[in-house]
Amino acid sequence: MGSMGKIIVLVAAILAGTTGPVLKLGLDSLSPISLMFIRFSIASLIFGTIYLIRNKPRKWEHLKEPFKVSFLSAFALILVILGLSKTTVSNMQAILSIRPLIIAIGAYHLLGERVSKAKKIGLVSGLLGLLIIVFQPAVYGENGLSVGSLEGNLLMLGSAFVSALYTIKSKRVSDTHLAQTMTFTTFIVTSVLFGLIALGRHYFLDISLLEGFNAQSAWVLAYLVLFSTLLMFYMYILGLKKTSATFVGISQYVQFLVTVILGIIFFRDSVTPMFIVGSGLILFAAYLGGNSD
Repeated sequence: MGSMGKIIVLVAAILAGTTGPVLKLGLDSLSPISLMFIRFSIASLIFGTIYLIRNKPRKWEHLKEPFKVSFLSAFALILVILGLSKTTVSNMQAILSIRPLIIAIGAYHLLGERVSKAKKIGLVSGLLGLLIIVFQPAVYGENGLSVGSLEGNLLMLGSAFVSALYTIKSKRVSDTHLAQTMTFTTFIVTSVLFGLIALGRHYFLDISLLEGFNAQSAWVLAYLVLFSTLLMFYMYILGLKKTSATFVGISQYVQFLVTVILGIIFFRDSVTPMFIVGSGLILFAAYLGGNSD
């Protein structure tokens, strides 16, 4: 495994760590669906134009597998943005940090990667940590602390499983497809799915796509499109081609630290004893899940 692949993945993790806080900022003015639809539509237009200019038109048979895998990424993002509207960015990242363990276990069954006794111990540790984080609102929710909601935490948990499956499937598909192709299909599928939801909200609920749009929304979308979408997704998939699925999972440690620090500084997320214990158990599980890389 080349060191360049690790560097690429780590930079992508740092960018991903800023994504949650920036998305949370965008939710102050735009709805979750509108924010994600505009984000990925602009990204699709920019990246799609570059991709089609630099690559020969592909037959459907060549694009079929990347498109199929891209639906997993889009579904995970739907769960993330809906969950983020109901919980804190710190809870979001703590729960999503269980992905390395899920990836390690899934890679054993789907990719034939080795699973060890340590990973089994990590499974127990991770599940315990998840229970503590997910049900934290039931303990602190009435004390005026910023600990999110049970509903938001459960949506994040669902996203963690779907996202882990996406990483595993992407690793397999990336062996035979260009990183640009996978990025292109991911943007297109995500734009279409969020667009259909936005269209349904407009016609059936009479909710405008740009309702609440202001200057802050414009700056948020600019950052999300350029750094948290175009650059981050491309580097993530490029790094996945040059390193293992397990190392991509380990890089979540960096993402976790960036998100939690920004959440505390900008959103005053409450760091309770339950959050510290739960996060510690999850990170320990993630470490065990990736210790064979």
